[in-house]
Amino acid sequence: MQIDAAVNRGNSGGPTFDLAGQVVGINTAIYSPNGGNVGIAFDIPSDTAKAVIEQIKENGHVDRGYIGVQIQQVTPDLAAAMGIPKDGPQGALVAAVTPDGPAAKAGIKIGDVIQQLDGKPVAKTNDLPRMVGGTPAGKTVHLAVLRQGKSLEVDATVGHLDESKVASADGSDGRSSDAPKLGLALAEINPDMRDRLHLGKDTTGAVITHVKRGSPADGAGLEGGDVIERVDGQPVKGPDDAKALLATAEKAPTKPILLLVNRHGAQSFIALPQTTDVG
Repeated sequence: MQIDAAVNRGNSGGPTFDLAGQVVGINTAIYSPNGGNVGIAFDIPSDTAKAVIEQIKENGHVDRGYIGVQIQQVTPDLAAAMGIPKDGPQGALVAAVTPDGPAAKAGIKIGDVIQQLDGKPVAKTNDLPRMVGGTPAGKTVHLAVLRQGKSLEVDATVGHLDESKVASADGSDGRSSDAPKLGLALAEINPDMRDRLHLGKDTTGAVITHVKRGSPADGAGLEGGDVIERVDGQPVKGPDDAKALLATAEKAPTKPILLLVNRHGAQSFIALPQTTDVG
């Protein structure tokens, strides 16, 4: 939470009191252009800290739950690409699912939008990690999911997050394919690329070798070295496959193209407009 108390360097970890003398937070960071106090600071709320303290007192360490998904926010552009009303349901968009993880075992798929956990709404992407992290390992939670415009419900058993395991391109083999209208040059993934881009051995798709400046791809934030794994939900096996799927998507020029992109081992969805705004 943001506060306006006079917090200075060296105060991190100390308590923040309200006017009644009660601890309401723990000093964490300050906003400072010059290194000193300018009246803007940030705290961990005391309720959050209390839960952590109780776990340390009881177990000697902090246990955090996990379900094994990478998520991102449903932006207006992504909502349009997925056919979700811009003022429709909020939630966390699943960009990747950990193999054999709790979510995978529950049937969660890439492209699902998790909207509720145990009846509590997931209003923002950051809500889901907080809700899952505060759930004891072994507990079964009820997830409300939106999949391709249809609502469904699944149960997932929360796992234990092993903190020790948490860490968080040009060239081709001669075959390449272009999507000039979108400003993309594509190539197959060769062994050298797979190593340099930190791609798993099972990762398939088309690697972007060049993005034309000022193109729709440039405007969408695509970069050389990104790997297109899916186009509008369809898996991409290679550059020729990507070109064919993009050509099909271009037949509906007013609709953004939904791409699943792997960037240095991390997956995310990107909505690719087919025109570039110049106004």
